Amino acid sequence: MRRVASQSDARRTGLELTELGQRHGAAIRAYKWGIFAEAPGDWPEDDLVTFARLFQRFSGWMTEAKAKAGKG
Repeated sequence: MRRVASQSDARRTGLELTELGQRHGAAIRAYKWGIFAEAPGDWPEDDLVTFARLFQRFSGWMTEAKAKAGKG
């Protein structure tokens, strides 16, 4: 992390990831997605279809919630 000056208000300081932080974040996401992809490996097809439908619904809810909060 590093501090950066706010472009909209000189009194504020923001934080942003350094290049090393971005690499760490990418490695963590890759690991998490790898675990996530393996988890349903032996599920019956009906369960996979149900999970995919519900996960899509959940993802849509997250997108809507971010937009309502002004973060999307």
